[in-house]
Amino acid sequence: MFHKLQKTYINNFANLLWLSIALLFSANLIAQNASISVEIIDNDIQENGSNPGSFRIFETTGLNATGGDVTVTYDIGGTAIATDDYALLSGSAIILQGNNGVIVDVSGIIDDNIVEGDETIIITITGNNAGVPNNPAADTVTLTITDNDVGIISFDTGSPMFIDEAVEGADEGIFRIRMDNAKGEGVPLNISFTLTGTANSSGPNDDFDLTTVNAAMDMIVFPNELTQFRQMNVIAFSDLLTEGDETIIMTLTGTDNPLFSIDPANSVATVTIIDSVVAGINIDTTTGTTTEGGGTADFVFT
Repeated sequence: MFHKLQKTYINNFANLLWLSIALLFSANLIAQNASISVEIIDNDIQENGSNPGSFRIFETTGLNATGGDVTVTYDIGGTAIATDDYALLSGSAIILQGNNGVIVDVSGIIDDNIVEGDETIIITITGNNAGVPNNPAADTVTLTITDNDVGIISFDTGSPMFIDEAVEGADEGIFRIRMDNAKGEGVPLNISFTLTGTANSSGPNDDFDLTTVNAAMDMIVFPNELTQFRQMNVIAFSDLLTEGDETIIMTLTGTDNPLFSIDPANSVATVTIIDSVVAGINIDTTTGTTTEGGGTADFVFT
């Protein structure tokens, strides 16, 4: 009886030993075949903060069977700027032992009222403390922050800096144009326009000139992201002609950036040139004298 129990115990111990060896071998095989990947969980990131985003770092073979927690490091790139557009990411994440992966939230999205277009956050796996290789087919993801800002260009006629009259040879008029939201891109914004009205803007008998206009392209230029207003002074020339007041009608027609558009309700403005020559009659004596007793004289009326 004793020998039977002893034999049964030995057999059970041997079976447990083989099972342990098999499990250890299996775990080691899984660990050897494991790789680290990254995938997008939520890419509907709105700049107004209504929805943040997230990504997941995981082992492709399933549960973390490396024998301990795995700390995975990653680089952060893209056009979006940490702390300006979203909360700073740590650059590392921990897959706990026995877990499949870890989810990292992209939060703290900043609504900045800057017209900059959609921006990207690029996550690239760089390594880990367990020596598990990266999955080259899935080691990078790109998340996108959807910009909720648009740029509207219009005449700022309500500003006291918009001056709708210019006097020949004296006071200047001012066309003032505004951008409702700041421009986040580091390139100039060009606004096209047309000029109509009774004042002459070309040829030898020009009535006026405009400043701060790119003459080569006939454009109004917002040079950088810091500029939200542009002013064009109207210099009215004194021509010594009696012609009455004349008008300059400017119409904004378009932009060279699809993120900006013209406000149709405020796309036309007028500056009036006040004529400085007053009509009248001058009388000049040319020849002769006259008295009560007689005599004649000639006069020239101008």
